[in-house]
Amino acid sequence: MGGGDFKAVGEEFLGHFQDAGLRPGADVLDMGCGVGRIAVPLTSFLDQESRYEGFDVEPRAIAWCAQNVAPLHPNFGFTYANLFNRRYNPEADTKACEYRFPYADDSFDFVLATSLCTHLLPVDMEHYLAEAKRVVRSGGTLYAMPMIQSDSAAARKYLLTASARPKPAAASASHSTYAMAGRTRPDGTGLNFFSG
Repeated sequence: MGGGDFKAVGEEFLGHFQDAGLRPGADVLDMGCGVGRIAVPLTSFLDQESRYEGFDVEPRAIAWCAQNVAPLHPNFGFTYANLFNRRYNPEADTKACEYRFPYADDSFDFVLATSLCTHLLPVDMEHYLAEAKRVVRSGGTLYAMPMIQSDSAAARKYLLTASARPKPAAASASHSTYAMAGRTRPDGTGLNFFSG
């Protein structure tokens, strides 16, 4: 879902989030927030009492959001995740599969990952899903947009790990795009997923 018209894509996602249950009073975590494509439309949707937190591994993206979004919206925070990558960040010590999100348990009503899954290895994505489950409140929603090769073993493992059997929302010759959203079970034992 990279590229495209920044504003139009953000607004389109906001509609999807509303369909998945996002309300103006929600506290939101944006995993892999980038340059604020989702944050910008949320600034006019979320209540001032709501909290938005986004994190990303790209320091320039976080700096841009911190300079251009946060000053106008003090309930919006942006965090740089200084994670190891052999090519892009070999100096960092923490791997994505070891990263503990810098938020307390049960902090958010809506956790989203729109353009993150294609940037993570399966072991990293599995860990991120576990962290998302940790920080989402009971009855909260996890919204993820994985783009995966539909015939790959990693795709099957990912879907099984997520305990979901989503239907393709769109398909091309080599990839299927799945939109998954799930609400935490009242007893805290896991996520009930639905797809669109």
